[in-house]
Amino acid sequence: MLATQFVLLSSIRLENKNRHYLSTYTLQDTSGIKGGFSLYYNPQLQYENHEVICVGDYFCVDDNTVAKRLNKLMETKCKELGYTYILGPMNGSTWESYRFSIESNQQTFGLDQAQPHYYNKQFRANGFEPIGEYCSSIDTTLKPRSTQITETYWKKRDITIRGIRISKLEEELKNIAILTNEAFQDNFLFTVLKPDQFARKYLQLKHFIDPRYVTIAEGPQGETLAYLFAYLDPLDNSRQTLVIKTVAVSSASNCRGLGSYLVGQAIATAKESGVKKIIHAFMHKNNISLNISKHSGQPYKAYALYGKLLKST
Repeated sequence: MLATQFVLLSSIRLENKNRHYLSTYTLQDTSGIKGGFSLYYNPQLQYENHEVICVGDYFCVDDNTVAKRLNKLMETKCKELGYTYILGPMNGSTWESYRFSIESNQQTFGLDQAQPHYYNKQFRANGFEPIGEYCSSIDTTLKPRSTQITETYWKKRDITIRGIRISKLEEELKNIAILTNEAFQDNFLFTVLKPDQFARKYLQLKHFIDPRYVTIAEGPQGETLAYLFAYLDPLDNSRQTLVIKTVAVSSASNCRGLGSYLVGQAIATAKESGVKKIIHAFMHKNNISLNISKHSGQPYKAYALYGKLLKST
């Protein structure tokens, strides 16, 4: 049972390499730590003309009293810093951990959100409202795309499609970053990540990278025009699940259809390799990636991002 009186409230500065990190707070009673959160500030990030502060690293026991006390602390600290809008869960940007997984009976996959589902109820009960909806879909048919476009079609447009070069991985990632910043600049809550920062982040995922499933389309000058980032699910010991995480395409007119082509090629390669399931992961319901993937699967999991306008006192 939770003790009635909270006896210790601690503020901690952790060794956190996230450049947006501010501080961490934990809520305790006589029986131990009951919950906590971190604050992050990203100067690029705005929501509906609000300069926002982000709440991330949220954890809490399944107890409404604790959740209410923790959220009150959250409000107090954000107001003390002068902010009027809280966005979360988000560790400073969409490049980092963000969103809660909504209740589902489906299995978690590699890089998926894995928090307790009751976190959603705690946020909603304490004044947060969903501002972003996301989904993952699953395809078990692996049917070929009904398209006449072939690799020859792209070659005639001086576009070469190849697997990522592991031997030049850092350079490849920096080139991908340039396209990513262009292709996603209008996406919900997107903020720019510099190429060297992008490369450092994705080098941490090197063990996920397989050139069969991380493919690049480049122009005649070697410029990156599109890419697909997919990986075999490390949580599926049978190696029969492929996760398609990111598809980015240049806005250039000669790239129309390129994203769908890369997805189709990944599905064909996966099927030949014995893959039985394709998960299209983490799509915002308004993004073009959802349009590319919507005919290739059934709803699998859902996620939510929340916001809260702080009332003046």
